[in-house]
Amino acid sequence: MTISHQEAHQEKNFEIEVMLEKVFRIIHEGVILHEYLTDKEYSTLAVTLKNISPPLRTLRISQCQDKPLTTYALSQLLRNNMTLEYFHLEANQVESDAIQAIASILKRNASLQSFTCSLINNELTTDDIASLADMLLENKSLKELNLYATGITAEKTKLLATALEKNPTLKKLNLASNEIFDEGAMAIANALSHNTNLTELNLSDCRIGNNGIKTLFSALKQNTTMQTITLCRLTTESIQSLSEMIMENKGLQKLNLPLYTSQFNIEQIQLLLDAVKKNNSLREINIRDDDGKLKNEINEIQQILTKNKETIVVQQPVEPPKEEAAPVKKEEPTTKK
Repeated sequence: MTISHQEAHQEKNFEIEVMLEKVFRIIHEGVILHEYLTDKEYSTLAVTLKNISPPLRTLRISQCQDKPLTTYALSQLLRNNMTLEYFHLEANQVESDAIQAIASILKRNASLQSFTCSLINNELTTDDIASLADMLLENKSLKELNLYATGITAEKTKLLATALEKNPTLKKLNLASNEIFDEGAMAIANALSHNTNLTELNLSDCRIGNNGIKTLFSALKQNTTMQTITLCRLTTESIQSLSEMIMENKGLQKLNLPLYTSQFNIEQIQLLLDAVKKNNSLREINIRDDDGKLKNEINEIQQILTKNKETIVVQQPVEPPKEEAAPVKKEEPTTKK
């Protein structure tokens, strides 16, 4: 069956309308959601987004699970949109070398501030992590990296930790729901002894044991830039290490680690209370009074943290008082005798 010129023209117009509808939705929402675009559509989309004004700042590709996102498509989007500040791949499948291609482009990207990668039926390979680590060594703009539930192991964590030691800009790192174990936690702890930029770290559900927790708390004793850390539930053996870290740390503001009072004996809660009394920066600890036996001590800890919130304010520079000129002493007229 042959298609007439008019029918072909109508079909082409329909393709353009569909593409424009997708583009307009992306411009307004910054989201490609629940649908898979062809490489041709991604290429057209990349060029279209490049020319819009004001430029696109956020792009989120989410729930594209029917087919893996191709390396070509993702590369086109990034190369043609160098003003992107937030790029999020959430719950997608990707081709095997796609993350390496993204990392290579991001090495020279001067605008991207946040990159999220969470995968479905995929894991980040050692080569993927090595590429991201190289990117962290060269990129000068990225402030947030989210690699939640991407199959990162202890060995892969070591690659990221080595780059983290020297990275000058990253502020937030999320490695939650990866199996990094004690060995990976120790590598991160070593990086924290050198890194002076990271302010937020999420290592929840990472299967970290007592030795890994102790090493992290030891590194945080002297770290003055970390403000928020999220960890898994502590063991009873880790309470003393936690208290020692709180007593010495000068910058931490929020501890996201579920502490249950049923884990404590009275000596341990008193140790934690004494540590909090000596800390002027901490504002929040997640303590759950699940047995009601230590209510008074918990209330006292919360009162101290509340006081810290109220006293941590930005100090405005005070101009020194101007020195007043000393009054000129008038000389008494001399009289001749």
